Amino acid sequence: MEDLLIIAGVIFILTLYWTIRGLFQLLSRHNTIIAIVYIVFLFPIAWIHMLILGIWGLSKKQKLVKDVKAKAEFDLLVEKEKNNQ
Repeated sequence: MEDLLIIAGVIFILTLYWTIRGLFQLLSRHNTIIAIVYIVFLFPIAWIHMLILGIWGLSKKQKLVKDVKAKAEFDLLVEKEKNNQ
């Protein structure tokens, strides 16, 4: 019985952590007011969305690295086009 309580507590803490992480990602990706309205009126769907973002979404650092790589590739293509003309 005690083991079951520990497992349930760990699952609850992980779910809470992922939900909060997903909430921050949701608020940073979209307009804050629209995200709050989404959470208030469609809570079950928004909660699942936040959970998915928290588990599999990119962290701020990973997103920044991805954006920098895309910008660097774009700049290289622009330089290549300038050199070809």
